Amino acid sequence: EVFAEKIVNDENGVRCDLHGFGRVITNLTWPVPGRIGVRTLCAVGAACLCLGQSDDHIRTGLQKAAAQTPRMRRIVQNGRILLDDCYNASPEAMMAALEVLSILGRGRQQIAVLGDMLELGAHSAALHDALGAYAAQNGALSLFTYGEEAVHVASGALRGGLSQERIRHFEKNASEALIAAVCRTAREDAVILFKASRALRMERILEGVRRML
Repeated sequence: EVFAEKIVNDENGVRCDLHGFGRVITNLTWPVPGRIGVRTLCAVGAACLCLGQSDDHIRTGLQKAAAQTPRMRRIVQNGRILLDDCYNASPEAMMAALEVLSILGRGRQQIAVLGDMLELGAHSAALHDALGAYAAQNGALSLFTYGEEAVHVASGALRGGLSQERIRHFEKNASEALIAAVCRTAREDAVILFKASRALRMERILEGVRRML
């Protein structure tokens, strides 16, 4: 009963009009573009419409929440944009994060540093492989994988058509080598995504790259 129209994704995030319950709220914004942003606006908007909140109240609340969201926190380091989405990971969230990278990285070098997705049970290898195949759809992507399960992301990306020279895999005991490799690869216009399950502590990799750039 609630849906978005006039969706615009760009470096500022997502902007759309929200329709629901006989109302139209125009020009709602969220700083994360792609499906993450659209779903956020739809979910929050639907709840607020059910509560009878005014258009201005919804816009103001979204602006306040946007300043505190942990999703896709942007860090600018000597011209590069580091996308901090380290706090958790699932197949759907990984794919959505790669979509954000492709939007924010238009016209720039795009790098993804992806670690293990944990607690996927017997389907873990297949789901990591499918993520790699999805990543390969962006043929210009430079992909770094990290951890025991993420090796299947690398193999899936190769199977999906991403060239071998764009894929590097690192085991969990090779974090310093990973940091150095990312820094060697990142040009001054790079947009770099960091994402993994919480236990991988991907924020340490991000901070290491940030210090070296």
